[in-house]
Amino acid sequence: MGILAFSKPLFAETQPGAVDLWKNAGFEVPLEPGPAPELNLRDFEGSLVDSSSAGRIVILHFWATFCSPCRAEMKELNELQKQFDRTQILVIAVSIDSHDGAVEAFLAREEIHETLIVRDRSSDLRESYAVDAIPMSYIIIDGKIRSRVKGPGNWKSEFWRTMLRIESAKAN
Repeated sequence: MGILAFSKPLFAETQPGAVDLWKNAGFEVPLEPGPAPELNLRDFEGSLVDSSSAGRIVILHFWATFCSPCRAEMKELNELQKQFDRTQILVIAVSIDSHDGAVEAFLAREEIHETLIVRDRSSDLRESYAVDAIPMSYIIIDGKIRSRVKGPGNWKSEFWRTMLRIESAKAN
């Protein structure tokens, strides 16, 4: 099930420089921002995750401990989340590992405490987002998929500060 059509700039009418920023950072930009599939997620303690994107950027990142690029990215995403309040940017890392123990051991060993970690136990979420490789990340703003990156992404805080400024300007 495909959910994104990529070919034309997303912010062309309102923010001319934004498309180039997304593309230069390695993100694919959809023809039209499509609605993000519902996130019915629970963290490792069983609490329902507030994944609403109203007023913030949600980075939905699919990963696994057996994936070397994923492990490196998790450190970068954790550092990114440290730089921003969760009301601005929320990083949700969806593990596709089959054993919680592997995930918990990795998170403890690498001291990943800022990123919100959830499991996709049934693969329904992966299917609804058409995840066919890992790592894969989706950027969700106001309930719409704005871009995605297949493979390692650009998680430098300078880039995300710029994107927050663009989104804030667009909202005003």
